[in-house]
Amino acid sequence: MGKGENPAGASEEITASAAQELASTAAAPETTALDQTTSDLRALAAQAGDRLSAVLRDVARDQATISLRDLAKETGADDWLCIIALVEADEAAGSAGPLLSALMTSPDGNACPEFRAVLAGLGYEVPRTDRALHLVWRREVERTHAFYAEPPRDMPARLVPVRAGLTSRQE
Repeated sequence: MGKGENPAGASEEITASAAQELASTAAAPETTALDQTTSDLRALAAQAGDRLSAVLRDVARDQATISLRDLAKETGADDWLCIIALVEADEAAGSAGPLLSALMTSPDGNACPEFRAVLAGLGYEVPRTDRALHLVWRREVERTHAFYAEPPRDMPARLVPVRAGLTSRQE
């Protein structure tokens, strides 16, 4: 078979510009759809983060905690959107303040296992044992309650270190 011929023998010649146009047209909708989806998810997480922050600030002022299930109900989000939004909210608050996400608990009132995902998302070392997670979580609850107390109290030192190589969360 000669150059530019198809199996039926008909000659086809595709110019370089036509091939480039075809390739760019085919790829563009997927990239645009992905960009739009990513943008929509970020916007959704930011909106949920704003609602979560407001609820958690009230919980902090009451010197209390809230279960992930109740937090999700209160904000109209599912559990995983809450986790993503908590990372967004704590990230937006900056490294100097407490982690509002620490006020989230499991149904029994203890450290929520998903708190590990929040810590990882924020660039902190993730406690490897349940005991270490509980100690870090308990300290962050204390820090948050101290920060939002009336009048505010001095916050104790943070126990969880920033992952090696990251500097955005150092105090």
